[in-house]
Amino acid sequence: MQINVSLKELIGRFNAVTPMMLVGVQAVIEQTSERIRQTAAQKFGTYQPQVGQFEAWPALAADTLIKKYAAGAPDDDPLVGYYANNGGNKIWGQKLKDSLEVDIQPLLGIIYSDDPIALWQEYGVPEHNLPPRPFLMPAGYQEEDRFRKEIIAVVAATFRG
Repeated sequence: MQINVSLKELIGRFNAVTPMMLVGVQAVIEQTSERIRQTAAQKFGTYQPQVGQFEAWPALAADTLIKKYAAGAPDDDPLVGYYANNGGNKIWGQKLKDSLEVDIQPLLGIIYSDDPIALWQEYGVPEHNLPPRPFLMPAGYQEEDRFRKEIIAVVAATFRG
């Protein structure tokens, strides 16, 4: 098949479809960002298997489990911490889960937590013997293929017109 089109015509076609394509791409970014947030939130409460380059979560150490249960933990969820202190039991985890946010900007979706514990869990803290238990990055990885397919579909549909 041979298509005879001038460069000027081709540029004109690109200029005509670009705004429509950007609207579709932005919608895909918004939907994917929310799916990533939801997937990350679902990782609380269960140990996670390996996902892509992200290793399976290691089990909590026996001494950590003893401290958690002594402080009132109902289970061994590694993302929810229970630590006894002088004023009673201190719990964190639901706050971490609830801190997951999505910030949508032009052609950009940012999924984040402003809770510093998110960084500790995501990357680990070797000096405190806390291994990485990532939940945001694997959630993004899990959505990558679908995102790519949806973007390609938007671009193709835009040019089909």
